[in-house]
Amino acid sequence: EMIDPVWMLMPDGDLGVLDRNQRRMDIYPGHELLVSDSVKPVRHFSFNELLLNAMVLPGRGFVSSTLESEEHRFALFDFNGERTAYFGEYPKAYQDGTTYEKYMEFTATMAAKPDGSCWVVAHQLTDMLEIYDDSLKLVKRIQGPDGFFPQMEEVNGHIRHNRKERNAYFFPFATDKYIYVLYDGRVYDLESPTRYLRDKLFVLDWNGTPVKYYQLSEPVFHFAIDVRNGTLYG
Repeated sequence: EMIDPVWMLMPDGDLGVLDRNQRRMDIYPGHELLVSDSVKPVRHFSFNELLLNAMVLPGRGFVSSTLESEEHRFALFDFNGERTAYFGEYPKAYQDGTTYEKYMEFTATMAAKPDGSCWVVAHQLTDMLEIYDDSLKLVKRIQGPDGFFPQMEEVNGHIRHNRKERNAYFFPFATDKYIYVLYDGRVYDLESPTRYLRDKLFVLDWNGTPVKYYQLSEPVFHFAIDVRNGTLYG
């Protein structure tokens, strides 16, 4: 359950897959994945802290959410797995919560521009997007389109959720020009068979300006964009 199924493109073109339980990254040769049915990792390394999620930031290393720092929300790791910095702050209205409350309230996925000059944080329980630059500084925070916020409470080490909790942004995809991200907006319904599917796709530029909205004819769970051919695969 703890193996992250997202393959991450490394600076040299190889691909890595994270085993969070073992705090280990296995590196596979990218070119062989295209031509071989059986590929083995060529190397691996261990992280000195738990990665709650992971994103490759070209030129810097790996960025992950963290529970290790009370003051900061992200950790930066180099390409050897060593943590080199904590950084990033939660919105001021939420800075008094426990570390676990803040992490859960601002659970997010991330995507970096291919050249590593900036990256986006897409929050799952509040309709907030954040754009950071390659110096790890917050450039812009965007709220909307519905303007809702997470409401959670930690009780005896467990998180108590609000029954009106809503889903927001999922699985950002970054290109040189644009940020693509799925949007939900619905109240989370554990019994709904479509709770993991979204049919709204937002497109923004790297200044955070909305560019386009797509209403997908079929809802998707995850997606990728073929920029050259203008095609979405979901």
